Amino acid sequence: MLAHKIKDGKCPNCGEKAVYSSTEENSSIWKVYVKCEEDDGGCGRDFGRVGVIKRSNIDHTDQMHEKAEKIAEKFVD
Repeated sequence: MLAHKIKDGKCPNCGEKAVYSSTEENSSIWKVYVKCEEDDGGCGRDFGRVGVIKRSNIDHTDQMHEKAEKIAEKFVD
């Protein structure tokens, strides 16, 4: 899984940088995960799955990444 930084996203646990990643499952949904960025001095806490995107709701993977980022941003706010 490739991790993407959440713009202005802070870990709810320690306040350091948070990242999100997504995985495709059964070619029908994408799962969105959030984790604290341990490499930048964060706690490394894995918050697990924070959301799901139905494949039928997107036309292109770019839309999936936009939706995944929004889901992750809502989680860390």
